[in-house]
Amino acid sequence: TLEGIGLSVDEDYAIVQECYPYLARRLFTDRSPRSKAALRAMLGLDGPAVRAPSALPFGADTVGVVVPTAQSSARGNGGGGGGGGGGGLSPSKLVEMSEQFREATAATATVDRGAGQAEATRELAGLLIDPEGSTLQDILVEESARLGDAAVRQALRTALVDTPASLVAPLGLKPPPALEALLAATDEDERALATASEIAELIGPRVRQELGAAASEPPLPTAVAEAVGSLLADGGARGDVWRGVQGVTTLSRRVGALMLRRGVQRAEGTPGLPAAAREAIINGNKAVADAIEPAGPPADGGV
Repeated sequence: TLEGIGLSVDEDYAIVQECYPYLARRLFTDRSPRSKAALRAMLGLDGPAVRAPSALPFGADTVGVVVPTAQSSARGNGGGGGGGGGGGLSPSKLVEMSEQFREATAATATVDRGAGQAEATRELAGLLIDPEGSTLQDILVEESARLGDAAVRQALRTALVDTPASLVAPLGLKPPPALEALLAATDEDERALATASEIAELIGPRVRQELGAAASEPPLPTAVAEAVGSLLADGGARGDVWRGVQGVTTLSRRVGALMLRRGVQRAEGTPGLPAAAREAIINGNKAVADAIEPAGPPADGGV
């Protein structure tokens, strides 16, 4: 077998390790209903984050069940994460799968370890901000919009409800009930804010480490100039930068439009809201959302 040939050369060889970057990339980008369901289940969005099988059945139909190795999956499911309790993103699983993809891609690269890590990081970033989108990107857009919606309403609630209430309470007054209902916190808000906090805790140390390393060895102006000159001279690099700008712009539009449409749903479902206010919120949000990201037909098995 292929694995037997590999083992005859390297006793640590594992064909799953070699295939993992391709299979994971397919899982992250394939928008078929089966693959979407598999990725969502692995990230805990449709219940607790699932445990990976110990072996992968290969075949044209099995891309939807590609998961990390048994050992790493056991680690990931041991902690579960704040979002893994059913219906919420599991931050630990998201970070773990991203790290596994990066490590496996670097390990199978045909360049030295350092360059392989850089290439793997670049490829993962490309998946996340690809202007064409992907299943993983759809999930992150949904979660980002949910978090943004919760954070904005939390700020508005503090400014328009909580603070005024404390000032006028001695006078026997309180904010309008409809405004309180419109900006009221929900269980989904709590999950979104907890997920964001857990992700920050998981990746914060690494970010601080990277920033500390960069600050301890600031680049020389000549090195910066050479790097910029090399970038401008490299057509492929310029293309990567341009695609990155396009991707970030597209992502920002998608998240913003989804936040506005969530506002429409909230206004439609808030009892006691004056008709004029309801109509203004709904029409205004819809108009801006459609301007920055026109609504398309729902995809099969949508996120």
